[in-house]
Amino acid sequence: MANKSQLINDIGELPFFLFYQGDYTLSPTLSIINVVEKHFEPIVKKTSLKKLVYLLIESLQNIERYSAHVASSEDFSLIYCDGKSFYIITQNTIYNDKVNDLSNRLQTISNKSQEELDETYIQVLSSETKTEKGAGLGLIDIARKSKNSLYYSFDKVSDTYSTFNMGFSIPMDKSMDAITIDNTKAELIVKEFKENFKGNKSSLIYGGDFSTTFIKSLLDLLKTAKVNELNSKNRKTHHLLIEMIQNVKKHGFEIENKSRGQLFLEWKDDGLHITTYNLIGEEQSNRLIKKVELLNEADEESLKIISKNNLQDLTQQGGLGLIDVATLIFPRKIEIKTIKKSILVSELMLSIQVNYE
Repeated sequence: MANKSQLINDIGELPFFLFYQGDYTLSPTLSIINVVEKHFEPIVKKTSLKKLVYLLIESLQNIERYSAHVASSEDFSLIYCDGKSFYIITQNTIYNDKVNDLSNRLQTISNKSQEELDETYIQVLSSETKTEKGAGLGLIDIARKSKNSLYYSFDKVSDTYSTFNMGFSIPMDKSMDAITIDNTKAELIVKEFKENFKGNKSSLIYGGDFSTTFIKSLLDLLKTAKVNELNSKNRKTHHLLIEMIQNVKKHGFEIENKSRGQLFLEWKDDGLHITTYNLIGEEQSNRLIKKVELLNEADEESLKIISKNNLQDLTQQGGLGLIDVATLIFPRKIEIKTIKKSILVSELMLSIQVNYE
């Protein structure tokens, strides 16, 4: 849990980010799109959102088209915004014999002006000869709609495989000028994600508004893209996720009437690790620490008694929440970490492990 502190500091100011690393053969595209679309629907113009969704679909399908889908694949997508622009960054593992063709294709696209890109798009669209699975057309359209802010790189990882990285940015409002992606910042964020989550079978990290629609989209992703992972269709796992997210909504500071925080889902060899992060008032923080300590010290029978007493005590407004969490993960404990940020506010991290069943 401690390793995430630097990452949290670096991405904490971003109003939205979504990182998903894992198996793209089961096509998590729809669930990822739902998370992004539902978050931005109330705050972004329809035309800008439509453009973002289209480019996101093209980028995610690009992973599916080119990826070697090896067992140890580090394929990922990262979507974030800084209040001015959207940034989309992807990585997938490809066969080395595909690198030259793809590199040449991207170099040709990058050297074209906006007018030339438009002409090339029309030519390819009307051509009877289609490039591999439509990938050429998709890359051209990404370059067109991102005003050619596209950057890319290839890194050889073995005699068989390389990683292909691609990123671009688009303004949140079409009236704004396109901003070329800050490679240094983007690479720093990607590096920290890799360092924090290397060795995971899969990872999902989210920062934004913990709305009901987000919870639904998250559960949909578990039931589709994570169908091969143990516990992903398990009601116990869903209940734990909801309780952990609700805890962020309950204790997190509201910004513009929205509960913002961060969620980390890590599928490891020993189980699913769930971590939440949010800011919390100092008084609430002290009460929560005492509550978690009480729950961690309790045995199974004591947890049942605590739960029963809480239900009977009408003065308790918090509901079962963490009591349910402690009961469902027993004998494992809830990890809690608080860092004082100011006189009135602390940072709160809660983490649990759900064993595979």
